[in-house]
Amino acid sequence: MNLSEMAKPMEIAVDDLIEEIKVNYSKWQNIINKKTGDSSDKYDYAKEACTRFNEGIRVEVGSKYTKIFTGSSIWGFIVNENDSVKCIKSGCYFSRGDLLKPASYKAPTRNFARGNIRLGRNYSRYNDLAEIVEKDNSVRAYPNYQASWTSAS
Repeated sequence: MNLSEMAKPMEIAVDDLIEEIKVNYSKWQNIINKKTGDSSDKYDYAKEACTRFNEGIRVEVGSKYTKIFTGSSIWGFIVNENDSVKCIKSGCYFSRGDLLKPASYKAPTRNFARGNIRLGRNYSRYNDLAEIVEKDNSVRAYPNYQASWTSAS
């Protein structure tokens, strides 16, 4: 059995990613609240902001990429199929589920994947990746992805 046979289905992986984006935004709002001092007005504003943010998340499936939008901004791109998008740095093709940062509203950065939503975080829900790697050293574990971007690409 190889990793692609054990990976999450794309639909479940996208749903998990969206939930993580929502949780990350909520945590960020809570941090801002704590730094600026707790008050009921600020709590209500943070709660409303989270509700607006969550309602603004949408997904568009295209031929090569699935786009994740947060409001009017593009959050990221997910590669839809194996061997359909080439990495400009290595010349290799990206795998299905690879997460790419946006370069613009219509195109991702193609320098490297930021992880794979089908094989990254939450993987242990389906199988224990550590056991698989321990049994077969030829299996390469994909890096976890992050639901928040931390720097420029």
